[in-house]
Amino acid sequence: MPRVKKFSYFYDHPNVVKVDAKRLDECLLDKFDLIVMDIEGSEYFALKGMQKILSTTSHLIVEFLPHHLKYVSGVSVSEFLTPITPHFDSLTIPSAGLSAESSQFEAVLTKLFESDKGDDGIVFSKASARLPLR
Repeated sequence: MPRVKKFSYFYDHPNVVKVDAKRLDECLLDKFDLIVMDIEGSEYFALKGMQKILSTTSHLIVEFLPHHLKYVSGVSVSEFLTPITPHFDSLTIPSAGLSAESSQFEAVLTKLFESDKGDDGIVFSKASARLPLR
């Protein structure tokens, strides 16, 4: 459920359904080299529940859209990064041709956030598995 009830999320009068939830760390016991996540602004909540999985994952591709952070999850860039930063060393934003080390994650993403620019697939990688920019 979006934290802020903007018209764009409720224009079609969706039904609200409550479901039980479990942390992904409790459900998925396999190791993954790559995780691609696009869950319409709820990435932060899923990431919090998959710390074991992220510790063994080489790459995480995740949507970064300022309006999702503001209105769906209701978290800051710093909060969004909290479950990610301990596990990854580099960030690649292919659409912008940018790369950053972990010490720069917040500054780079805050600049995008403040410019109201996002990306459908930013890539976090471990140092041993970095992706080259084209």
